[in-house]
Amino acid sequence: MTGSNNLEPYFFAEIVDKLMTIAGNIFGHLGIQPEFVDIGGGLGVPYLDDEQELDIDLTAKLVAQEFAEKCEKYGFGHPELFLEPGRYLIANAGYLIAKVTGIKESYKKFIGIDAGMNTLIRPALYGAKHRILVYDKPDNTATVNICGQICENSDIFAIMLPFPAANEGDLVVIKDAGAYGYVMASNYNNRPRPAEVLVDGQSSVLIRRRETMDDLLRLYP
Repeated sequence: MTGSNNLEPYFFAEIVDKLMTIAGNIFGHLGIQPEFVDIGGGLGVPYLDDEQELDIDLTAKLVAQEFAEKCEKYGFGHPELFLEPGRYLIANAGYLIAKVTGIKESYKKFIGIDAGMNTLIRPALYGAKHRILVYDKPDNTATVNICGQICENSDIFAIMLPFPAANEGDLVVIKDAGAYGYVMASNYNNRPRPAEVLVDGQSSVLIRRRETMDDLLRLYP
């Protein structure tokens, strides 16, 4: 675990430098050559509009150069270079779509939706931010907090977020939920997990059905 969601190309070259130095000392002591070197993951994606995308071409160039130099320095021969770009490949391919179930206006404005921290735990778990919009309502007219229905203080998707004028029944779209979304979902507080739909152009197919209460009860004796 050398880093998470990093958007700086030179970071990955530095990681290769450090890992190859460690590997060079170990394999040199053992007198063997590695078949492969895995530098892990950490390739980032923008979760906010003001973040810059990772320059993947520059990253590849810097990593390959550092890797080749260290292989020659430590006599590794020609091992394969592995990396694990899971988030980079699938984060922006996933959207969490929820429905507005309630609106509360007091000293703050809250928009309640029918998803919760059991569906996408990243914001509650470590304060991660996601771009959130209302379908077919592009203009931000208010500042709101977006919350779920799990009866936990941490069940908050966004705080003080510029947001369109939403009404009950509107569809809220939480972007970049393809990585660490469904795989970290749970049945906390007996909440069934949502369906997953694969969209390909103008066609769509249900690839995971919505859970029911029978699904939650089936393992009980």
